[in-house]
Amino acid sequence: NSFDRDAIRKTGGEVLKPLIRQTLVLSGEMKHPKGLAATAHALAKISTRTSGALSDSKVWDVLERNILQAAALATEEDAFSRETGEKIPFGISISPQCCANIVWSFAKTERKSQPLFDA
Repeated sequence: NSFDRDAIRKTGGEVLKPLIRQTLVLSGEMKHPKGLAATAHALAKISTRTSGALSDSKVWDVLERNILQAAALATEEDAFSRETGEKIPFGISISPQCCANIVWSFAKTERKSQPLFDA
């Protein structure tokens, strides 16, 4: 509602810091395209409704990196997690809906990512 938006605007996004912090803490576990797309979509929606409170956050860099890794997994036979070294099996696909949500999210927040859009 408008009260929540106003509160976020007045604090300059301070009330969103726990969300950003938790997303960054869990970033190593964020590997599935559907979850990545949903997270990007939710953050973009919050950001656009709160005058860009999340648009400059490093959380977008983490999302971009994880999305690029997921795209690579869709094309390689096997991959390994950079964080844990565990094998991630081939076959994780990125649906057209996930792609649409990711593209919308980055476009709506005016995030430029040539590697992402080339993937």
